[in-house]
Amino acid sequence: MITNKVMKKRTKPLILKKYKALLPRLHPNFPRLADVRHEDNKSKKGYEGELEVDYHLEPLSREYTILQDVCLQVQGKTFQMHNLVITQQAINIVDVKNYNGTIIFDTPLDQFTRDDGAVETGFSHPITQVQLQKSNLQQWLLERNFPNIPINYFIAISDPSTIIKVEGDKEKIAEVSGTEQIFLKKLSM
Repeated sequence: MITNKVMKKRTKPLILKKYKALLPRLHPNFPRLADVRHEDNKSKKGYEGELEVDYHLEPLSREYTILQDVCLQVQGKTFQMHNLVITQQAINIVDVKNYNGTIIFDTPLDQFTRDDGAVETGFSHPITQVQLQKSNLQQWLLERNFPNIPINYFIAISDPSTIIKVEGDKEKIAEVSGTEQIFLKKLSM
């Protein structure tokens, strides 16, 4: 058995390198400085969440092949997946979300929001996003004449202090879990 099969390791995103170079050069009175700082912080938080999930996926690399930060093209459009865990039975997409506060899945409305205690914000629905990734990956495999391979998906909430609430059918968000729960879901991989 081969150990440590993390075939493609995550690297620091180019956007973070750009922000690191840009921010010290911006004048303190630059009118969009707050916007640039906000986007930098949001990118950092996302990357930190991905690293947290990478840490928890690492033990799975003893049994499975892991690809991090995978970008592919289908019909001229690029799509990105945070992690692919490849087993003998299936390909598993592990998408990472790093939210603080309380996240709410409203299944009747197919709506996803976060309440950080100060403001409630709506976001793109994580399940819809990962279902699109699955569809794109299926198409990419089909275009390359790969056999029909089962594809599963999980959404890992990287911050263990995040509270997950569901309004409606809890079964509809069965693919969502805290990072540590990936090991329990491993049984279905």
